[in-house]
Amino acid sequence: MGECGRRRRGAGCRRRSLQRALTAEQVTFRALRRAVRITTAGYRLRNTGDSMTRIAHDAGFFDSAHFCRAWPTACGVPPSLYRSWAAA
Repeated sequence: MGECGRRRRGAGCRRRSLQRALTAEQVTFRALRRAVRITTAGYRLRNTGDSMTRIAHDAGFFDSAHFCRAWPTACGVPPSLYRSWAAA
């Protein structure tokens, strides 16, 4: 079973229902997964002192390098700079 199947079962919906809902919103599963990861990591950067590695893994990234490449693409600044701005 793929990741989409595991996630939708966790959300308690049928595959076709999830597909229809995402299509109606013009969102792909990949984009939704990326948004959830970035949102989760952002919360952790603002509210914890956890390491980048811990935040990356807890948010669902493969490793901290994956996280540190994905974050600036989504947010425009490195995660360490974002954290320092959030603390100010």
